Amino acid sequence: MTVPPPHLLPAWLEALPPAGVALAAAPVTADPTGLLFPEELELVTDAVAKRRHEFAAGRGCARQALARFGLAPAPLLRAAGGGICWPAGYCGSIAHSDRLAAAVITPESCWLGLGLDLEELGRLHDALLRRVMTPAELADTLRLPEPARQLWATRVFCTKEALFKCLNPLLNHWFGFQEAEVVADAAAMGAEGATAPAVPLTLTIRLGPALTALLPAGWRLGARCATGDGHVAALVWVAMI
Repeated sequence: MTVPPPHLLPAWLEALPPAGVALAAAPVTADPTGLLFPEELELVTDAVAKRRHEFAAGRGCARQALARFGLAPAPLLRAAGGGICWPAGYCGSIAHSDRLAAAVITPESCWLGLGLDLEELGRLHDALLRRVMTPAELADTLRLPEPARQLWATRVFCTKEALFKCLNPLLNHWFGFQEAEVVADAAAMGAEGATAPAVPLTLTIRLGPALTALLPAGWRLGARCATGDGHVAALVWVAMI
């Protein structure tokens, strides 16, 4: 197993993480074998080639992000709940599209949880939107003209996926897309994002029902979205309370 040299972050991703969070990104390559420890290879032995490539690129990004905190390369295996077993004292998240992988890492002394998601633009259809969005979110989205509608819909979907990744390790139980709502004003919904890649869009997520004593009904979480290279990236975090 070899650790690839760090890739230069795309400009549109550079400002996505808050202070104290390391982010690494890399293209999904066609030869993933050298990026994985034997224990990790066993996790994807029966997977199709595409899945192995994405898995390896994500693990490579995670090791690059961990290295920024001085951690040596080590296998990143699955936790009991199906997530990733991070080194003691750290939390993180991995995301990928067909073309791009990324990972975020932070010490648990600063953040309780992180969730990162990557989505390619132009892949959402109305049936999926109705499953993902609350009635209020859907009504606001459908009032937008194209292509702003598809961009905003992707941001909402990406943000909710990142929310799930952030909260699932803390809750250890399933929750649905309808149990949270992305709060944004009209200016944010129409923002193109790609015109100012150094300034990610700041969003707020409002929880519906109480998910845990830690996160009561109406609790608001911070989120950021960035857009570039035909992608939307969303990062959600829970700060120490």
